[in-house]
Amino acid sequence: MARSARRSTHAAPPGLRSRRGRTAGLAAAALAIGAVAIPGGVASPAPAFAADAIDCSAIYAMNSTNGSGSTLWSIDTATGAQTEVGEIAAGADARSTFNALGVHVTPEHPGGLAYVMRSDHWTTNKGAMETYDFATGTTTSVDVVDLPTGWTSTQTHGATDPKTSRYFHGSTNGGSLNLDARALDSGAREGRVRITFPSTIPGTNGDMAFDHGGNLYVVMSDAKEAAIYVVDARDIILGQGNPAPAVRSKLIQRFTVADPGNLGINGAAFDRDGFLVVSTELELLRIDPMSGEVTSTVTFSEPGVVDLASCTAPSHLTLEKDFPEGRESDDDTDQVRLAASGSGLGDIATQTTGTARGVQRERVLVPVLPGSVVTIEESGTGTDPERYRSSWICLDGASGDRIAGGRGTRADVTIPEGRPDGVGVRCTFTNTPRVEAEILLTKSADVSQAQVGDRVTYSFEVTNSGTSPLSDVTVDETAFTGAGTLSPVECPSRPLALDPDETVTCTATYVLQQDDVDRGSVENTATASGMTLTGTPVTSLPSSAVITSEQAPGLAIVKSTDAAWFWSGSTIDYTFLVTNTGTVTLTDVRVDETEFSGTGSVSAVECPPEAASLRPGQSITCTASYTTQDADLALDTIDNTAVSAGTAPGGEPVESAPSSATTPRGDGDSGKTGQPTPPAEKGENSGPGGLADTGLDLVGPLVAGGAALALLALGIALVRARRHAGSHDG
Repeated sequence: MARSARRSTHAAPPGLRSRRGRTAGLAAAALAIGAVAIPGGVASPAPAFAADAIDCSAIYAMNSTNGSGSTLWSIDTATGAQTEVGEIAAGADARSTFNALGVHVTPEHPGGLAYVMRSDHWTTNKGAMETYDFATGTTTSVDVVDLPTGWTSTQTHGATDPKTSRYFHGSTNGGSLNLDARALDSGAREGRVRITFPSTIPGTNGDMAFDHGGNLYVVMSDAKEAAIYVVDARDIILGQGNPAPAVRSKLIQRFTVADPGNLGINGAAFDRDGFLVVSTELELLRIDPMSGEVTSTVTFSEPGVVDLASCTAPSHLTLEKDFPEGRESDDDTDQVRLAASGSGLGDIATQTTGTARGVQRERVLVPVLPGSVVTIEESGTGTDPERYRSSWICLDGASGDRIAGGRGTRADVTIPEGRPDGVGVRCTFTNTPRVEAEILLTKSADVSQAQVGDRVTYSFEVTNSGTSPLSDVTVDETAFTGAGTLSPVECPSRPLALDPDETVTCTATYVLQQDDVDRGSVENTATASGMTLTGTPVTSLPSSAVITSEQAPGLAIVKSTDAAWFWSGSTIDYTFLVTNTGTVTLTDVRVDETEFSGTGSVSAVECPPEAASLRPGQSITCTASYTTQDADLALDTIDNTAVSAGTAPGGEPVESAPSSATTPRGDGDSGKTGQPTPPAEKGENSGPGGLADTGLDLVGPLVAGGAALALLALGIALVRARRHAGSHDG
């Protein structure tokens, strides 16, 4: 974190600036309840607003002063847009400046805390540690004196160490970076350390950040150039006096800066992808920490940024040397040079010293990007293949899981991806003195996962790692958990003989069984043995290969009935077809009725003996029945729903989706039992009441009768008309 050449106030855009002093009464009291309490600290007045909880995928920034505190922003690294998320030390003296930003999440404060140092320039080397609570928007202040000596007591560098739960802050003096370490909960100083550099630093401005292993990454900068240094966590030893204990950093990479403000880098943090994000007063740069390449540059929407921080840690790789049995020589002539390179890294190296047994003190530490490939290598007299056998392994430092490994003095290692908090890769070269009689076996399989019927090919790589030829070399299976039979081990020749450093590969095959899948894995262990020229037998250490199987339990049920409809006293027979649709054998398979709309009770479901153990793809049929009641005739349908259930090999329960069967009511006399009359079909000639067709066609006779009546009426009318006319004539 860095200093600013001048004190300036930058107003936030409308709508982002908080309005201090307008939160009163119960609202202010409610926000203050959750404020972080630091012994001896003084809490700020009611907050301007309560910010959102900290987002560890975000980059945070601050300004030196806004006139009465420091504005805290969240930065959009793609555009440079700033969103105000809080105000640190609201109401502070306008002459104070703020810097050395660090952010951290604790179990007591999952919403996150921000730590900064306040410098009071009108005093002599005095200030305060300010702790801002993201959840409540309040600031707690702890006065400090005797700040690390630096530029007018302004603290340029600051960060929190997640491993030790300490807040480090400081500034440069005489070419060294002087840091204080403070407890996060109390602000009490716990010690000091002085960071030295391997060469002249580019400038005194900059910032720093930690990874989850407690390793420290320091950026030093002037207006044109910046450099990235790393400090091994093992070397950070705190002291109480002056001068503080010195620890030497190692240069990782340099990159170019073009700062129009002529100050250089003033803030640094790692983003969620492992890139180093740095700031000047006006711009945000994204740096590949391995190559030093500036991958993007954006301009801040509001100038005046003096520091950056995040709670995201980068991935890193450490390279160590192990002499588990000591050196072959009695003096200190057998040493090893360790080096890491690739993906833009230069040759980052170290040299072992002394004659100590075990893991050596010296090691290489570099920041790495997920997915990058790092070349690790050892060289020197301590790797002489005539006297030493060399192997290497890389582990996940947090879980201990194996990432890669092999024999030799050089390897390419791919850094795991998909870790939002980064991964610490710990690689170790192991050298043991060679002896006359020694044999090595490495067992492997051509697949890591398999299912029923898959053929697995095992390989047995046998190496004569001693100095004497071996005869009668054999591979012996010592343990095998498969349910089937492993094929015989086939080697290139029998009897098999190996010269020193000669390697052969033998093979065997196995077809996976259902019981193997139910168990979840098959483990195979073997040893190799042989005979020296002097008749001394030698046997390798055991080597194992494990094949796992994906266990995906599943059940399906289809419920049906042969009844087309029901009536009082009729019997409805239910059938349940249950199928194991998963990949593992299920035990204690049953059918559970879950819903039934009838007024009586369904009989108990009966399943065949095969339900005790149902293998994948197998089906069973279970049955139940129901005798309808008079009260059921008030229902339109009788509905029945059921599920099938069982137990997987690991003991976890398995249940199918539900299946239902519906039986409609017949149209017989509801007061009688026996066969009902099916529902009537309405024909074309049925009336509005749905009368059934009798089979008689009355349309023709009705039409004829109507016509005759009409003719008769017409004749009567004509006769009457003529009579009426005749009476008028008379």
